[in-house]
Amino acid sequence: MSKHARTIVGGRSTAHEDRGSYPRGVEILLKKARVDPGFRELLLGDPLAAAESIELTLSRSERNVLSNTSRSILSAMIGRTFVPRHHVRSFLTQKAPALIFLVMASTVLIETSGASAGVESDSVASPRVNADAAEKMAGVQKALEQYRAKHGEYPSTEQWLAATNPLEGYVTTNYLFDPWMRKFHYEGVRTEAGKVENYHLESLGWRSDDPSDNVPCPINPRLHAFPREDGE
Repeated sequence: MSKHARTIVGGRSTAHEDRGSYPRGVEILLKKARVDPGFRELLLGDPLAAAESIELTLSRSERNVLSNTSRSILSAMIGRTFVPRHHVRSFLTQKAPALIFLVMASTVLIETSGASAGVESDSVASPRVNADAAEKMAGVQKALEQYRAKHGEYPSTEQWLAATNPLEGYVTTNYLFDPWMRKFHYEGVRTEAGKVENYHLESLGWRSDDPSDNVPCPINPRLHAFPREDGE
């Protein structure tokens, strides 16, 4: 498909914040604390020392957030942080220079802002936030159809889990993340011949470990623009 023929799906979601303005240093600390109990205790006791221990340079605003966030709130933030399974080893063993690019693939469940920190209103399950997740997934689904029209199949699970945007040129990267700033869960469904003919897509919701609040994709993949088993 030519550059001019590609389509960027949808506008920016109202519940989505610019990922470039997210406190990346805080995100790295929370993710490492989520998977490393020893680092978690260090972070709760002395956040600035914890940052220094992994060679992480914090911005002034990040230092202010950490210095003015209570231990109980910081502990709750760690508990609500999502780390993709394939990133756990890196956050256990690597220092900041090797971790920075990983935060582009997934981010913490909640955001901090100002000296009071805490959990923002969009960090909980609500009809408005769930609707935003569904809206973004609808955009992703349209992009998936454009991708399939060009390549003859959908992206694989491995392509989705990569740090790069598997739908580059069809949808902007921010559309791959739900309102809780986690990448949508995607699994490519292969035929016996290995072709990705279908997919599963959903948001893991506010509580990523509780399937009861998952948000399903708004369009049934069986109804998409490819031949159905019944021939319709």
